[in-house]
Amino acid sequence: MKFENRFVLSFGPDLMESAYLECLFYELQKAGLQVEKQKPLPLVYNEVRPDVRYHIYLSLL
Repeated sequence: MKFENRFVLSFGPDLMESAYLECLFYELQKAGLQVEKQKPLPLVYNEVRPDVRYHIYLSLL
């Protein structure tokens, strides 16, 4: 069964995004994958780096 389907069946479709993120992080680690959460991603526009903070929710290593 796909990870996201497991979450919906367990908790319903209205679970907060942060909770889905934590559950998916757990499942990916349990599957033996190396995962990082909330990894910073710099924004570059026309060689300028505006002070905007983006994050990658999950990053596989």
